[in-house]
Amino acid sequence: MKIIRMLRYNYLILKKSLRDLPSMIPKVWDNLLSDLYNLIFGPRVSLDEQILFFLQLHSMFKSGIPLTTGLKAIHAGWRGRLKDYIYSIYKAIYSGKSLSKALELHASSIFPPIVISIIRAGEYTGNLDKALELASRLLETKRNLSWAIISSLTYPAVIIIAGISGIVIFNSFFLSTMIKLYQDLEVPLPKITKMLIAINHFLNLRTLTITGIFLLILGLFLYSVKYIPGLNFLAFQLLLKLPIIGDLYRKYYLSYLMRMMYISISSGVSVSETLKLLEKMSTPAIAKICRDISDKVYMGSSIYKVMKEYDWFFGRVVIDMMRIYEETSREDLLKKIADMMEFEYRLSISNFLKVIEPMIMGLMGGFVLFMAAGIFAPMVKLFK
Repeated sequence: MKIIRMLRYNYLILKKSLRDLPSMIPKVWDNLLSDLYNLIFGPRVSLDEQILFFLQLHSMFKSGIPLTTGLKAIHAGWRGRLKDYIYSIYKAIYSGKSLSKALELHASSIFPPIVISIIRAGEYTGNLDKALELASRLLETKRNLSWAIISSLTYPAVIIIAGISGIVIFNSFFLSTMIKLYQDLEVPLPKITKMLIAINHFLNLRTLTITGIFLLILGLFLYSVKYIPGLNFLAFQLLLKLPIIGDLYRKYYLSYLMRMMYISISSGVSVSETLKLLEKMSTPAIAKICRDISDKVYMGSSIYKVMKEYDWFFGRVVIDMMRIYEETSREDLLKKIADMMEFEYRLSISNFLKVIEPMIMGLMGGFVLFMAAGIFAPMVKLFK
């Protein structure tokens, strides 16, 4: 019965998503253009700039320097895209606004909502210096989690690109010449060489063009799934079931969510407000989970009890530690959960690389061996 209910639920989600698809196309298009712009020209303000800004502001404020003086000094020495925003924030605070309000008015498109909420909570509780430090730490966590997988996948990506480039160059300039030579000499070709010739004929301009168009359409569809809540939720569930990659994907989002929750709550933001902020910052699938937790917590349910409904995402250990946190109100437990998930995430990346690197090297080596055998096998017959 549980499987039937799940299938019916997923069918209803899929049906609603397909019905809402036409209305989502403008949003998907706008996001696509924005992401392409950031990919080509870089983001308007990098995470490194944001982190540096809060670190400098925290150091000056902790030293007793007023915000306006500190912002003016930071603006004078800044060399980056954040410079104009810093001046706008300075002018807003100079006119009587709070730092959180200035960030919200002039830099809400730059800084995540949860960062502004942390600053606002620090102003309300009188711990602005701590809030500035936590804001920089949150942004640093986001950068570290992203760079962990980017830096780890750089070596396999370089190997793949170099291998494919070498095969294309070999196929274009050497293989065709050798095949023509064998045909002119009327050398009987073995099966492995015939297979190589068939592959060479298949990989023509028309085939590559059709393949490129297909991959482009598939990429656009997968990209659009990211912004369509129903399809995103279904894709998220399917992705988590994939071996290795699913576990890596789950731990990435879980470590990031738990780190944000710890930093937000420890800075004075309420649990319900934190969940609402996490909902705004997450993918549609994660946003739905946060929204369900937020709604049921608002109705009086415990966080860990709601998490049990999504045990396929949170896992038993996280749920048990959240139960202890709710019973004891120990914020250090949230930090331990975040540290644990971040460690598991990095460990999963390491395990993923241990599996993928030998596979890539083996496939590349096998294909090169196949090409070499196809080229030199007729030559052996020629010299007999």
